Amino acid sequence: MKDLKEKKDFEVLKNENFSVVMYWAEGCGVCEVAKPNFEKLEPKFKNYKFYKVKMTDETYGFYKKYEEEQKVTVPAVDEDGDPILDARGKQMTRNTMGYINQVPKYYVFHGSEATDEDQYGLLGKVDGHNLEQLNSILEQIGALEEQDNEEA
Repeated sequence: MKDLKEKKDFEVLKNENFSVVMYWAEGCGVCEVAKPNFEKLEPKFKNYKFYKVKMTDETYGFYKKYEEEQKVTVPAVDEDGDPILDARGKQMTRNTMGYINQVPKYYVFHGSEATDEDQYGLLGKVDGHNLEQLNSILEQIGALEEQDNEEA
């Protein structure tokens, strides 16, 4: 499993049939639990290339491109009005739709689906620590690919 650390590293996604990218942040307790479980998926899905990306100033542009533009955020609070804190004790924010901006996030790409607007060919994403959902999506994509290959 390769780490993508710089903007130029993302170019590899254009040449892959299927790639799965996990975006994580330092200090995120959920991310630390999710990373080893994400790594366990790689041997199961041999037709996919797996990558990890640590959230940094250098990699933020990629993250922002694949998230909905949310120009307005508000402090995240629970039902009692108490702040919802991240792993570092910093108050989290919600976008205008009410969702907490969070990591980890998982993105699935197919290089042949790339366009001028989407240079890597995004097929979909999974938010949060939901590897069961990611596993299910990868299995479904694999089944569709097998079906397409049989019909060709």
